[in-house]
Amino acid sequence: MTKLTEEQVLKIFHDDRNHEEIAKEYGVKESAISNIKTGARWSWLTGKEYEKKYGRPLKERFDEKWIP
Repeated sequence: MTKLTEEQVLKIFHDDRNHEEIAKEYGVKESAISNIKTGARWSWLTGKEYEKKYGRPLKERFDEKWIP
């Protein structure tokens, strides 16, 4: 497993190439690139706020009052 540096993460975040190309260059999975770009990981460094797009928040899904 490749450990990314803060400098690499910032370069990845601002890189306009597709995720596959970037992942190959840095020796990581495409999901790692996606997590950086969406803010799911490293948001404290990039400033990108993660927006969950699917599903309800965990607390809401398991609340007794919640009806699907």
